[in-house]
Amino acid sequence: LQAIPDPLFERSLIASCPYFETEKLAWNSSVEYQANSERFELLMFVEGSGRIGPESYQPGDCYLIPAAAESFAIRPDSPSVALRTFEPPA
Repeated sequence: LQAIPDPLFERSLIASCPYFETEKLAWNSSVEYQANSERFELLMFVEGSGRIGPESYQPGDCYLIPAAAESFAIRPDSPSVALRTFEPPA
């Protein structure tokens, strides 16, 4: 895994090709998530539980984050890990 500096998450690159990238995100305290203005993202939760905006999450849940969505809070009840998948920049 290739570590990626990030002030909010422990973040590392898992896979990259011309069609998609997948990163592992880990966190254990509340974060304010800012969606990318140019692409949608998928967040697939693999560990932990908590709230993503007004909804709850647990392992196995997947959320589509639309391009240019307003920022929202992710509040974990326990240390959490998610996979973030998106189309890489051209």
